[in-house]
Amino acid sequence: GSKRPGQRMAKEYEFSRVFGPEENQAQIYVETTRPLVDALFKGQSSLIFAYGVTNAGKSYTIMGSGESERSGLLPRALDDILRRAEDDGYSVSLSFI
Repeated sequence: GSKRPGQRMAKEYEFSRVFGPEENQAQIYVETTRPLVDALFKGQSSLIFAYGVTNAGKSYTIMGSGESERSGLLPRALDDILRRAEDDGYSVSLSFI
């Protein structure tokens, strides 16, 4: 129907998976990001996108807390990519600003 000024429309969201507080960074990496790394080595591009309200845990999920067991998705993915590239005989160089 039509929307009047100031009226909110209901939205529906669909999730493929929701993780609870009992799941650790390693489990979340295996479920969400390792398949993207696997696809990378098959020639596919991938994107990790974190969205949510302030203090929802986006930065922690992506970066982690610095301890290896609490590393986030990005450090785990980079470690996995570099290890697999080396195992496959590739040379990798990185630069960033």
